[in-house]
Amino acid sequence: MNQSHIKTNATSTSSYSTSERESCSVDGEFQAFSGSSTSGFSDCNTSENTRSKEDSVDDDCLSEKNGDLILALTGARLWNKFLETGTEMIISRKGRRMFPYVEFYLRGVDPIGMYDVVFDIIPASNSCFRFIKHKWIPFGIKGHEFTNRPFKHPDSPSMGCDWMTRKISFQKIRLTNKPDSKAGTFSLHSYQMYVVQISIVKYDRENTVSTTQFPLHSTSFIAVTAYNNREVVGLKINSNPYSKAFRNQVKR
Repeated sequence: MNQSHIKTNATSTSSYSTSERESCSVDGEFQAFSGSSTSGFSDCNTSENTRSKEDSVDDDCLSEKNGDLILALTGARLWNKFLETGTEMIISRKGRRMFPYVEFYLRGVDPIGMYDVVFDIIPASNSCFRFIKHKWIPFGIKGHEFTNRPFKHPDSPSMGCDWMTRKISFQKIRLTNKPDSKAGTFSLHSYQMYVVQISIVKYDRENTVSTTQFPLHSTSFIAVTAYNNREVVGLKINSNPYSKAFRNQVKR
């Protein structure tokens, strides 16, 4: 993913060992990894240098700290359920919305400073994956990545005091397997692992910028065109407010 327009002063990276999978009959997100007792993925690195990860905090949030900034991802329990199962996200030609949604609170920014909040999806592994015997297994080296432009929140730039007084949502982000997608839609390859990264870009008086990045490890997922793990399908149906029709069918 091309991030050349952003100058970074604090960066965290991660490496994952993952697995590919075969396809089912629905669209889906990603699935359980072998060799991990806490998530559907294996060998997830959590933090480096000034960045530290805290446990779940108030209002079902998971707090990530980088320097003075704190990003609190909402829906922590739901994200963790998916992570333990192995999150799968559907990609399609028209673009499919992510679920769970990426929404968070921001703390520690300068109240009178000007900031952009930028959403990106970056590779989380150098491997492709295959779903075998209910597990995602790394299977070979992945190919080239599509070039995606990070998506700037529509309210950017805004003052720090504005960002800190509300929940920041990227609910309308879409995922596709078609190249050259429009703004807010990310082109991904099936059977590859990705993670959401949020960048907080501050504009200084000298017209320079500094960037703090938050790779959100709880959002790690495998891109698929059809769900492989039935447990993921069940979680999606039971927790997505737009899946009411599917829940009613199950009850019958």
